[in-house]
Amino acid sequence: MREIVAGLLGILLFIGTARAYDLSSPRSVPDDQRPLALLAEKDIDAGRYESAAAKFETIAAKYPDCLYAWGNLGVIRSEQGRIDEACRAFKQATRVNPGDAVSQMHLGICYFEQRKYTAAISPFERAEAINPANSNVHAYLARCYQKVGRANEAEKERQAENAGQMNTY
Repeated sequence: MREIVAGLLGILLFIGTARAYDLSSPRSVPDDQRPLALLAEKDIDAGRYESAAAKFETIAAKYPDCLYAWGNLGVIRSEQGRIDEACRAFKQATRVNPGDAVSQMHLGICYFEQRKYTAAISPFERAEAINPANSNVHAYLARCYQKVGRANEAEKERQAENAGQMNTY
């Protein structure tokens, strides 16, 4: 039952975060790609995920250091259940900006969904270091630590999660 709840939590986090990578920052996407990015966001809003993904892939091919494109591509692939592809996109997002807590968290969730608990720990720990108030990261870290036999660390993360820290990003 706990695995089902954890899996559902991961799915809900993905579904709710398509706007975690948005156009609000002037440097989020190169100017020449902004019209394509706006169309991709309209596709997301309309549920046309494959069309949006193709646009983000186009942006990422031209600008491999565009966190916005990689992050949104990862979110879309996650929503589609294409976790291997989501992991590749989030890995690239974390290479582009290792200090992006959202990308680190999503990469950890990808590994968690693949039951790669040891691999999930590092991105979750990086996300926690960047944003220690994120209760979702504490929850996932607790589960990963428990799965790999690190009970003391799991308990500390559960305490941090339960301390009322409700900031999700």
